[in-house]
Amino acid sequence: MGNLSARERRLLALLAVVAVAGLLFLAVQGLVSYRADLARRLEVAQRGLAHVQLLVAEEERVARGGRQAPLGRPLQGLLEDFATQLQVQDRLQMAALPQVAGSTVQSVDMKLDRLTLDETVSLVYMIENADIPLVLDQVELSPSFKDKDLLRLSLRVLAQG
Repeated sequence: MGNLSARERRLLALLAVVAVAGLLFLAVQGLVSYRADLARRLEVAQRGLAHVQLLVAEEERVARGGRQAPLGRPLQGLLEDFATQLQVQDRLQMAALPQVAGSTVQSVDMKLDRLTLDETVSLVYMIENADIPLVLDQVELSPSFKDKDLLRLSLRVLAQG
């Protein structure tokens, strides 16, 4: 480099800086892409786990011969458990409706926002195939307010007990 002019040395230094910056950009972009791929794989694995849990619950119900246990607890707690199993409890809003005097029917209004179709189907399946007889009443499905690719589910669930 001793016989290079000052201008040539500056150009070589600038070229070295651009090359290092380009390599750093490619490395960071690769890491971001890798992280996004891991997040997608984790989401797929979580959905698969929720599906397996549903299948295990169905197998246990069938093994009991389809016998249905009494409610024995607040309906709201059971529905919260379903939401937790599907990992959608952070998107859940519930309101227990007052019981009619002399009636043992419990009813709960549920609203879930930003659900995938798989999550929606899994939740309805869990309610329909619960250990106790549950009734879906006033079901409404619409696009989510925040993300039009996702769904908003509103429903009323009734249970005796």
